[in-house]
Amino acid sequence: MSHQQAQRWFDQHPNRLDRKSREEATDVVSFSFNGQRVVGRKGESIAASLIAAGIRKFRHDRGGKNRGIYCGMGTCFECLVEINGSPSQRACLISVENGINVRTQPYAPSVGPRIDQMRPSTHPSVSSPRRTALLIIGAGPGGLASAIAAARSGVNVVVVDERTLPGGQYFKQPATATEPSDKNTFDQQSLEGRSLIETARNLGVEILKKTTVWNVVERNGEFDLYADQDGDSCCFIANQLIIATGAYEKSFPVPGWTLPGFLTTGAAQTLIRAYKVAPGSRILISGNGPLNLQVAAELVRNGVSVAAVIETSRPNNLRNVGALTNALWKSPALISKGLSYLRALKKANVPVLYNHVLIGAEGVDGVEFGRVAALDSNGRPISGSERKFEVDTICVGYGFIPNTELTRLLGCSHDYDRESGVLTVSRDDDGSTSRPGVFSVGDAGGLQGAQVALAQGTLAGYSAARNLGHPPSNNAEVAKAKRRLLHHRGFQQALWTLFGKSKVNWVSHSSDPVTICRCEDITAGEIRRVIQNGVNDIGSLKKMTRVGMGRCQGRYCGPLVVDMLAGRIKREPDRWAWFAPRFPVKPLPIGRAARMTKEWDIAAEGFEASRLAQTFTESSVNLARHESQVIIIGAGILGSCTAYFLARSGIDVVLLDRGEPNGEASGNNAGSLHVQLLAYDFVSDSYSGISPAVQTLPLQQESTRLWTELANEIGRDLEIIMSGGLMVAEDEARFRHLEKKVEVERKFGIDVGLISGVELRNLAPAVSERMAGASWCPEEGKINPMTATFAVLDAALTAGTRLHKHTNVLDIKKRSRCFEVITSAGLFKAPQIVNAAGGWSGLIASMVGISLPVRAHPIQMIVTEPTSSMVDQLLAYADRHLTLKQVQNGNFIIGGGWKAGIDPMTSRPVVLQESFEGNLWVAQQVIPALEDIHVIRSWAAMNVNIDGAPILGESQKVPGFYHAVSVNGITLGPLIGRMTAETVRTKSAVPGISGFTLNRFD
Repeated sequence: MSHQQAQRWFDQHPNRLDRKSREEATDVVSFSFNGQRVVGRKGESIAASLIAAGIRKFRHDRGGKNRGIYCGMGTCFECLVEINGSPSQRACLISVENGINVRTQPYAPSVGPRIDQMRPSTHPSVSSPRRTALLIIGAGPGGLASAIAAARSGVNVVVVDERTLPGGQYFKQPATATEPSDKNTFDQQSLEGRSLIETARNLGVEILKKTTVWNVVERNGEFDLYADQDGDSCCFIANQLIIATGAYEKSFPVPGWTLPGFLTTGAAQTLIRAYKVAPGSRILISGNGPLNLQVAAELVRNGVSVAAVIETSRPNNLRNVGALTNALWKSPALISKGLSYLRALKKANVPVLYNHVLIGAEGVDGVEFGRVAALDSNGRPISGSERKFEVDTICVGYGFIPNTELTRLLGCSHDYDRESGVLTVSRDDDGSTSRPGVFSVGDAGGLQGAQVALAQGTLAGYSAARNLGHPPSNNAEVAKAKRRLLHHRGFQQALWTLFGKSKVNWVSHSSDPVTICRCEDITAGEIRRVIQNGVNDIGSLKKMTRVGMGRCQGRYCGPLVVDMLAGRIKREPDRWAWFAPRFPVKPLPIGRAARMTKEWDIAAEGFEASRLAQTFTESSVNLARHESQVIIIGAGILGSCTAYFLARSGIDVVLLDRGEPNGEASGNNAGSLHVQLLAYDFVSDSYSGISPAVQTLPLQQESTRLWTELANEIGRDLEIIMSGGLMVAEDEARFRHLEKKVEVERKFGIDVGLISGVELRNLAPAVSERMAGASWCPEEGKINPMTATFAVLDAALTAGTRLHKHTNVLDIKKRSRCFEVITSAGLFKAPQIVNAAGGWSGLIASMVGISLPVRAHPIQMIVTEPTSSMVDQLLAYADRHLTLKQVQNGNFIIGGGWKAGIDPMTSRPVVLQESFEGNLWVAQQVIPALEDIHVIRSWAAMNVNIDGAPILGESQKVPGFYHAVSVNGITLGPLIGRMTAETVRTKSAVPGISGFTLNRFD
């Protein structure tokens, strides 16, 4: 492009704020967006180039509506685009390049074909990790200050940051700048950041950009960090770890907040400061805090029209006068800067409306109007006070939410900040946490501003150095940092007394149609209905509504849902009230995590019941007494189905669960309805008889059919799809293995056969061409396990079952006419007990003197982002641990019984890095196109390990005590429930149950 052409192009785009570009225009790049030619500047993000060109629609949501940039910092995943055919690329983080082809991304994008080859068994950068004494995550104020302090003490320091430039949100560096003498490009804030960056580098600190840490594992006092570095996998091993990941902005949901042109104040500031691009031509700014005034002033100084600034605080009282005086004394320079913002707005005739709040955005396919209203003393909009502004952009900021994903993943202690309504890290002044060697610095652990982050970062850097045997040589610098920390904490307290924490009562006035989960388009009404039906924990709410299941992993909707639940259950949230931390902490392409790892003999795996006993040590504080005909222990799928069939026949049933119903394997499995054998359960060379797993085949067949009948009976859509199951074999040896397995299965009446490689790809074209063939069972299918148990449980409750949640069974006493079950919620009495406690069934049985040959077996699952339809069938592998399916929403669910671990502090199952890598590697062998699809999250659940078959029926040793224990509970749930209920009701063994009693182990 010639100088004249570039100048004409820039003249046509008023969103460009940098006038120098009009004169020189020597750094332009050209690319295409949906076939349209777009010109940007080298160094700026794709999002900035598109917005400068007047393009604000980046992706489509589930309903096909347009979405645009929201957070501007890679947290919300609203700005996803396809780049050169690769899906789910964050336009706000990726720099524009000449000739790239960018397209709008649909909700479920298509994935192009991959070269079909044996995937690499490992990544060289992962198999040979880099070692460093101190690794710092985040190159903002806290991270840079930590690095400088540690490096001055002689420590080897590596800093990683997700962005293209260091500095963080506060010290945003101009993306296209070259010299700090350019006053049009650098302001005092960015100059200060540049100085810190140069100081760190001059001390030998290595700063790695475009590096996203997606998992951290502590091993023997060291920390293994797994990262994606500009498209390549990498691994670090560090002795000390400083987490300085900052925070992201909090916003309250209002009608229209998903429209293009509705974004956070921080996103607007990034566009202005880093790229010299205005987010729009006429802007409304709303929220709480000084950042909104700062951004408004920056906009008007750059000639952008600001319609108004809407501030929720009330400044006109004596408390605020005192706070202003205190803040002025603590930091006159910062207060002077704040007053300059107000002067700039007044000069530009921009109204600042205090004690007001944004109540909605309007527009057909983007923001066109913003509606605001005054607030009453309870934080609710006052009827009749509404005002309407004609704007094309709305920027919002109601404070911040700390990035606690990594500290929570590491098991650091956290607290609930009642004032700001967020989780904070329990830490000392130097950022040290409850986990030795882990520091949390700045806003990543608590919201106190950049100056506090700088002081705390300095203390953290010196403390980490001391832990590494490098005490600071200049104790005066440590003392100075401590004084600065206290001083700026005092300023922050005065500042937020001046502004006041936002008291907007959004829960009470938000209407049901308002979207809460931006990723999955879940509304307030959907969430309220589930809460009103008795659900009061965030995990169950997630399963029943899909809230928090999108690419942002619940970062934005999570705090909103916590607010809604807190209003219902009337108790202060703790750290368990939030969505559980999972890795990868940011979505990650499968190809960057897949690695061949060792598989195992499942029969040798499992945890003894004694490992779980600590979860049953609470004292019984409630002396309530409950009596019934039957007590069922365990409200998973087996317990719920048994309760349903018993209650339907008029039996008085009490159902107990140590936590929430459907909280373990029943609600956290992959949702496979198995009819044929899993290949690793069939060892053809050693078969001299019929194994327990083979004997279970008719049960699996009958129960799979029963699921459809049960769904019709209770009138619920359980997303059952009987699309058939394929078990693939990659070579002739494994194909012969399948041949022997099929022969046995047919003898037991299973409709299964062998198909060739050509037939396999006709059924499932996405399957690898290297696969030699498969067994095909048309009777197999899939179900949504997150809703199936809840649906059956609802039917059981309707039929009269009484459910007691969070009721730990402490002991069971056998009396002459009944059992006494002593629990944390009181005493329960019944003549009959059904043990359906899954992974805890061995522990429950031991309370009545029964030795149950089961072991707790924690297993993991993985889910990907949604994609266009690729696979209809349930897929498994001939001799490897894999189940794989694509569900109605487009997500792939990847399982297969890969082992998980147990957190020794909580006894909760946790995903193991090695299992995560290996599971993905096997899945990628079967479907090569998975390489580019992003993993959203992984999770673990507690299954059981038996001998391949369930344990059912009444105990001969303890009459009245019944077993309902099975590995494949989601498949066998309806049939086992019906059989167990009939056995309990008639007090006699029903046909088909005799081969599955505990007697077979005698």
